[in-house]
Amino acid sequence: MENSSRADPAPALFLCLFAVQASVIALSPVLAEVAADFDVSTATAGQLRSVSGLVAGFTAVAMGRLSGRLGLRELLLAGLAVLAAGSLLSAAAPAFAVLAAAQAAVGAGLAMVLSAGLAAAAEWSLPEQRARVLSWALLGQPFAWIVGMPTIGLLGGLSWRWGWLAVPFLASALAFAAVARRPADGRREPPVGAWGLLRRDRRVAGWALGELFAWSAWAGTLVFAGALFVESYGASTATAGFLLGLAAVAYLPGNMLARRHVEGSARLLAAELTADHVKCFTLNSLIGPNGGPQAVEAVLASRFGWRARLPQRPEQIGLELIGARPCLYGQGRIAHIMYRHHGHPVSVFMLPDTVRPDQFVEVMGHEAVIWTEHGRTFVLLASEPRPQVERMASFVEASLR
Repeated sequence: MENSSRADPAPALFLCLFAVQASVIALSPVLAEVAADFDVSTATAGQLRSVSGLVAGFTAVAMGRLSGRLGLRELLLAGLAVLAAGSLLSAAAPAFAVLAAAQAAVGAGLAMVLSAGLAAAAEWSLPEQRARVLSWALLGQPFAWIVGMPTIGLLGGLSWRWGWLAVPFLASALAFAAVARRPADGRREPPVGAWGLLRRDRRVAGWALGELFAWSAWAGTLVFAGALFVESYGASTATAGFLLGLAAVAYLPGNMLARRHVEGSARLLAAELTADHVKCFTLNSLIGPNGGPQAVEAVLASRFGWRARLPQRPEQIGLELIGARPCLYGQGRIAHIMYRHHGHPVSVFMLPDTVRPDQFVEVMGHEAVIWTEHGRTFVLLASEPRPQVERMASFVEASLR
């Protein structure tokens, strides 16, 4: 079981995001055929994607509550099962209303798999591996487009229903089998509310709005592109599928180049650890203190093999020790020491067997100081003025052994 937990999560997550994208594209090359089969207009058939999109949106909002009760593995398995069921129902739908109901199931499943899959890329890997794991997981989407579009278009010459079985259903089944091989996750704390973060940080809200516009434009183009080729230019479904698949090829070199750029990104590391910092202190009433310095040092030695000596007399610069715990990322292999500075949360993270250049990064309203000592990388995080954070980092760096 231990070996399973340490297995590279990238292949399973690749299949998960492949299945998600396959369910999104399944109608695109054959939308005109679906409309003709049910004797509705192409515009009406295109609203099937609106059904799945709306359900996906509501499901994504509910994911915050679900993630506090179920582990990521269980969420992925549930989402993949719903996705497979929706694909089967789509293939067998005897009426347009039944197909619409099936798309609701598809929307719920894809939201669960996409949300849990992206979170798993972070929590099932160490920070220095996360860019690689996330990059390979995200490649599942363009590969589904490249492979799925021509396959669905080719099968559309027989019946649009075969595409649902050959691509989304089969991909969901394979992904389910891959995720099921992983051990169950431990207790997972519920995430901080997304709405609260959007209200507090205008930069995060601006990014989210930009993502909404981009995804809306992409979805609108994707839904009707295949029908445009078929109805306006007389292309076959096989030709339409091939052309749509060709459009995704450009994604691959861009993804690889981006991965090389962010592999050692200090900003990415700081952003991910800031999320854990916020979660832990938001739930601090549940965590409780671990005791004094000796108790915390014992925790660090037993859980991380790190015989640390914490700074003596931290109160001289206003620091109060709260405790230590495993970071939620990296399957608990990163140490997280928690302080308060005049009542404000301060985190010190220790990443084992990692070397990074000394840097100072501002991200998500927090200041992060990064340094390396004895083969370990340390990150101090706080939402305070830079001079205060620099002073705390200098004290901790000089005192921590």
